[in-house]
Amino acid sequence: MQIEVPQAHEPRTGWLANILRDRVVQIGVAAWILFSIAIPLLATGTVPFDQPDLARVPYSWRVWGEITGPIFALMLIGVIFALTHGRSVESLVCSPQMLPAFQ
Repeated sequence: MQIEVPQAHEPRTGWLANILRDRVVQIGVAAWILFSIAIPLLATGTVPFDQPDLARVPYSWRVWGEITGPIFALMLIGVIFALTHGRSVESLVCSPQMLPAFQ
């Protein structure tokens, strides 16, 4: 009689590790970091856009806002995904073929 040994399960990794392993995410993060480094180097202390509402805001705050802006957008996308990922949309329940006018 031979004893069967079940195969070991692969170690579970978190959702963040799975996302960070994706090549597109890695390229996006690398580009974001490179462009964030390039902003102060290319701007040379002034922002080349006419933004009268932001004229009194210090240069460092303006640059910091441009760099961290995508973080807040990604957090909002994450919250929306967390709230809606379990929903299913049954779009064919009330299709036009089921309405009496189309029969």
